[in-house]
Amino acid sequence: MRLCVPTEGEGGLDARMSEHFGRSPAFTIVDTATDSFETFENPERSHDHGRCAVTTRLADYTPDAVACRGIGQHALDSLHALGIEVYRARGPLVRDAVDQVRHAPRRLARAQDTCRET
Repeated sequence: MRLCVPTEGEGGLDARMSEHFGRSPAFTIVDTATDSFETFENPERSHDHGRCAVTTRLADYTPDAVACRGIGQHALDSLHALGIEVYRARGPLVRDAVDQVRHAPRRLARAQDTCRET
């Protein structure tokens, strides 16, 4: 599986997970079978709430799934439209998200889990 994790920057499996999908500085794509990875910067990091367009760029990296802490409804809907599953993840590092996807029951992100602007 090619798993995308929003990160604070470079670092591979030891990169710190970002708190929010759309505003993360970077994304790390991990092949969960081999632990190989690639990281790219988020060109849409600064966007208005509900206007996350990074999913279009992310599709170029062909992830099967995303594991993240927080995500907005627009981004969740866009990922689902691309056929990309979205899982809720805990832990400070990319390796924690990978381990959760490999070994723990996967928790799909749902509409009630999305971030809301107040």
